[in-house]
Amino acid sequence: MKLSVVLAVYNAEDTISEQLEALARQTWDEPWELIVANNGSKDQTQAIVESFSSKIANLKIIDASQRKGASYARNKGVEVAQASMIAFCDADDIVRDNWIAEIAAAIEQHGFVCGPMSIAALNPGWRIQEPIGVRVGDELFHASDLSDHYFPPFPKDGGYFRNGGTCNMGILKSIHQDIGGFDEEFLRYQDGDYCIRAQLKGYKLHFAPQAIVEYRYRLSLRDTFSQFRDWGKWVMLIPRKYGPPTSLRKKISYVFGGWWSLPLEIIKVRSRAGLFALITGFAIRLGQSQGCIEFMVLPDIQDWFAAKFGNSGQAEGAVNQDPKARLD
Repeated sequence: MKLSVVLAVYNAEDTISEQLEALARQTWDEPWELIVANNGSKDQTQAIVESFSSKIANLKIIDASQRKGASYARNKGVEVAQASMIAFCDADDIVRDNWIAEIAAAIEQHGFVCGPMSIAALNPGWRIQEPIGVRVGDELFHASDLSDHYFPPFPKDGGYFRNGGTCNMGILKSIHQDIGGFDEEFLRYQDGDYCIRAQLKGYKLHFAPQAIVEYRYRLSLRDTFSQFRDWGKWVMLIPRKYGPPTSLRKKISYVFGGWWSLPLEIIKVRSRAGLFALITGFAIRLGQSQGCIEFMVLPDIQDWFAAKFGNSGQAEGAVNQDPKARLD
């Protein structure tokens, strides 16, 4: 087996058929397998995947419901993978017909790669108007290159660590194992943490421009707000995990700072797409404030109580909680 594609799924009955059809159309000459890691779906996802067993030769479906989260599901998928190269994609997107060949070639050359996300095929025109899309030639992308991570940690030689999404990522299994897989504490933004840990270990993240996926946006304001708020919240685990010690005063000031530009952004809205851009920016900032409180401010307060009053608060569950028990 040359390549193992790991697809983590949860309640994906509305979109997964399109992704599986796209994977069934792949025409790579080398042997590859698809591992669908079911994270406890309660809809018809399992049955839909099983119906593709005759279309995708090396299709495996595994139970990954023991712990909530895509990180856990992807780790379970990699555990059973037979190939030395691993590719990740998502159930609500569609890989292009040459994706397997392109992502495999990029992994073989570089070891750790991410590809672009095109947005024209799966989204209505109003949703992808500027300032949402990034135009490259005649095509609009959600991500046309790797992005920079602007929170600590930072590379020792300056600049920023690069990020890519697990909806279009490839890596050698040996690298995945060396960095310890995905951190299962993260329920969102696990791909950012994964990229940082790989680069901290010395593995450079490369861009694979020809390994393209069609990326699907959420179309309701409520779903969009929830998605970006969660991203904002969970990104705050990164500075807690890697950043230098910061005073409680600075953490609290971060929670309440950065809101001054919101009235100006509201005035700038001229289209439906602009409204979605405003909502996403607001949701991310709200999530960051929420994450800063939950992951950074409250632990500091708990530590202060623990230092001042000893273990008396443990009976009430107020101090020294296991972070995983608190976040799951």
